[in-house]
Amino acid sequence: TFMLGFVPQHVSFDAHWAQAKKALQDGGTLDAAALANLTVQTLPVLDTSGQPKTVRLDAEVAELASNNLHYQVLLKGLSRHLSLLMTAASDGKK
Repeated sequence: TFMLGFVPQHVSFDAHWAQAKKALQDGGTLDAAALANLTVQTLPVLDTSGQPKTVRLDAEVAELASNNLHYQVLLKGLSRHLSLLMTAASDGKK
């Protein structure tokens, strides 16, 4: 039976990341125009029978923690990269 209520939604950035990575590997660039064409789709999370999964707070909190960790790692890497670019642009002077 189908129960009405909250249905968890999933947003996948993996497909977009794979496309961007391939574009860069093929010698392309990522500019504002290319990023503006990205669309985000939310999809309901379904079980094996095709019915919406029930929300499990513990699983949602664990997923949030995982996402937060990925974000922090990417942010730290970006910060280091920008720091190197600033050093190169200033010829090593502060």
